[in-house]
Amino acid sequence: MKLFLTLLSLVLMTPFLSAQELNTLQEPPEELTRLISQLKQKQKTDTEEAFQSQRKFLKGAYLIDLEAAIKKTSATGNEETFAELNTEKTRIEADHPIKAEDYPIFTELIELRKSLRQVMESLQAEKDELNSNSKSKLDVPLNALQVSLVKQLRFDDAIAVRDFRKGDGMEELIRSGSAKEKLDAFSFIPANPPPGGRLRAYSNVTGENNLPMNIALAEPYSDFINAIVLSQGSWAAVRRDGSVVSNLPIYSALENVARFPRNNYVLYRDGTLESITLDPGVKIENVIQVAVGHVGGVALTDDRKVHTFAGLESPGKDLEGVTQIGATWGGSATAYQANEESFTWGTDPKRFAFPDNMKTPVEIDCGWNNFMARTESGKVFIWPADGDLPDLPPVIDIELHCRIYAAQKEDLSWIAWGDPAMGVLEKINQIGPARHLSYEANGYGWGYLLWIEPLPHGNSITEE
Repeated sequence: MKLFLTLLSLVLMTPFLSAQELNTLQEPPEELTRLISQLKQKQKTDTEEAFQSQRKFLKGAYLIDLEAAIKKTSATGNEETFAELNTEKTRIEADHPIKAEDYPIFTELIELRKSLRQVMESLQAEKDELNSNSKSKLDVPLNALQVSLVKQLRFDDAIAVRDFRKGDGMEELIRSGSAKEKLDAFSFIPANPPPGGRLRAYSNVTGENNLPMNIALAEPYSDFINAIVLSQGSWAAVRRDGSVVSNLPIYSALENVARFPRNNYVLYRDGTLESITLDPGVKIENVIQVAVGHVGGVALTDDRKVHTFAGLESPGKDLEGVTQIGATWGGSATAYQANEESFTWGTDPKRFAFPDNMKTPVEIDCGWNNFMARTESGKVFIWPADGDLPDLPPVIDIELHCRIYAAQKEDLSWIAWGDPAMGVLEKINQIGPARHLSYEANGYGWGYLLWIEPLPHGNSITEE
């Protein structure tokens, strides 16, 4: 026993090694790697799964409250309040973020949001307290492993365990059970994907080298939540379970997908952004927004910081509290901050500076050489201007690609204007309610459009 205590004291007195120094000495012991994996899974089970269930419940409860308020308002005949409440309900069902400001909205909606915030803040406090109490519980099996390794005279391995316990490794292990982003009552990510629908397609091609788009592979399913036109008749569509249906095997093999920001990039449900066929080194974690152009892209992570990739130059300064980002195909990028300041960089930043009269955008989309934004009130801005903006009602979503501009009305139908190439613009105006659009069109003889047709009452029937 005396020898054992002497050896143990030597281990405990050894100066701490940083994680980098430890990696240069040796691989972590197999027992430590295996134990860390087990503890991470337990930490996730104990905290995250229960918490996500609470978030799911909150969204459902909020929708029930909205429905009750809508019925009450309908009986009073207040058309403006009735319309505002229905717009909020449509946004939540379609998984759009809750508007970040309480003006100019009606008292009924303000009170509903206050109630939601209070519950969300309470849940966040409970989760923070749970995480703060995790360290002592997690340290028990790690300490037992360290003592066991000393008894086996495996002192290097025991030191590795000791350094993990006392260094950054323990903090990372605790965070593994935490939500990737701080819970935000204004823009929380719903636990449930939006209601699914059937994938529909339009293609118009000329010339021998341009292929029509065939979506027969998608016909058995009715639970698609978004899709993307790739190129030359290829496409990919994401189902509610995160699986992918595509006529390209490299896409159909993907799982746990949230959406495809643009060709060759995938955003997974855990917030990881990766390239698929290009730029194999691109991998950014904890992403909550992403915009990809022809000259690289920009991602916004859950700490509200900006990351550029694949050739797009960095902003050259630290941007804090960013709420919206955008990147044109021509190499310009922009960021809007919570303090209502904006910053544009890349190609000709002065030309692409934010309009002075636009406040608090909730969505930004980008074309080749301009930006399109939607504000809280549903107003649309385009800069630099590209012709006259049509007379639009308040909109709940926007799309911009190939100089075709599209805005979604509250009834989920779309208004499109801009370049009429290959009939895509006209088709968008004809399709009726659609939860999602993706399109490509040009003067080279091809035009493609994908949309998701919602099922009655949001039901999804899937044939496996």
